[in-house]
Amino acid sequence: MLIAKYHQGLLNTVEQTTQQLLALQNNTFFCPQCGKRVILKIGTKITPHFAHQSKRCTGFTEGESAIHLLGKQQLYKWLQSFGYVELEPLLPALMQRPDILVTIKDQQYAIEFQCSPISVEQLTRRTEGYQQQNIIPIWLFLTPPLPQRMTKYPLKKMYKAGMQFTTQHIPFLMFYHPHTQKFTYLTNILALYGKQHIVKPQYITLNRQQFPFFIPSPLSTLDEQTYTTIFMKAKQQYLQNEWRFGKRHNNILFLSCYTLRISLFELPEYIGVPTAWQSVLPFPVVWQSALHATAKLNDQTIYDVELEPFLQHFTNHIPIAMQEMTRYLSRLNTEHNKKLTDYLQ
Repeated sequence: MLIAKYHQGLLNTVEQTTQQLLALQNNTFFCPQCGKRVILKIGTKITPHFAHQSKRCTGFTEGESAIHLLGKQQLYKWLQSFGYVELEPLLPALMQRPDILVTIKDQQYAIEFQCSPISVEQLTRRTEGYQQQNIIPIWLFLTPPLPQRMTKYPLKKMYKAGMQFTTQHIPFLMFYHPHTQKFTYLTNILALYGKQHIVKPQYITLNRQQFPFFIPSPLSTLDEQTYTTIFMKAKQQYLQNEWRFGKRHNNILFLSCYTLRISLFELPEYIGVPTAWQSVLPFPVVWQSALHATAKLNDQTIYDVELEPFLQHFTNHIPIAMQEMTRYLSRLNTEHNKKLTDYLQ
């Protein structure tokens, strides 16, 4: 950590030169949260910081990496030109310490620069805590190896839990790397199946970034064409994998195709189109084929199927799933006149 208590108050290592810190090193320092003794560490290869002397602090992540400390230092200094900035402040109502807290007018933003794995439960708990205090949480992840172009890409659960959304409810992720001082966005993220998603990478350097952070732009016409091509290839790959490796017994997709009297590869284009950027339903080809099969079994049109009992076979998030289903039904008749991304609006 970069902040500690001592007899003169709080010491922020980022605001001090190495010489100033060396002159203060013999003081006794304490963790602002748990009150335990911490040691000021000053080296040549790592940002000066404090570390707990004995047991790990219950409210602060110990063992921070050099790259995490460097990133916090860079972001803290950069953010000072945009508003009132606090480094590792203790929020008593939450007993949480965001890496950085930014206040602009009456709005606070908690910046979390996450460089190590964290459970979805812990990330969600911290996010919800900030939101309950009317603090906007912003998760910045350390940039991993990422694609250089729009493509299919596997996303970790941690990343999915830290997604942000544009005003059009389009999900995106933000990454930062202190060595390049560059932000990488993964934008227009569309869930496919398993960990696979369609993503579009975009980049901006620290000195060109703004705060609040730039919101990614929507897809261009050319991007939409590429996007559709990637999705259709993923759909065919999914069907091929099901054909080769899927279990035939009690498989909804195979049962639906049997009811419809068509093979897996003869499904019409209107079965298997996305209806949400982040769906609570399985891959579209599964539930949409099941919808058509249910209607046929009951001698109904798909518009007559009772949606709530049908959706309960796939998800517990019924209100959200109902929105997806309604969007699909309302656009089905004009499917051939719609772009793939139109289904997601």
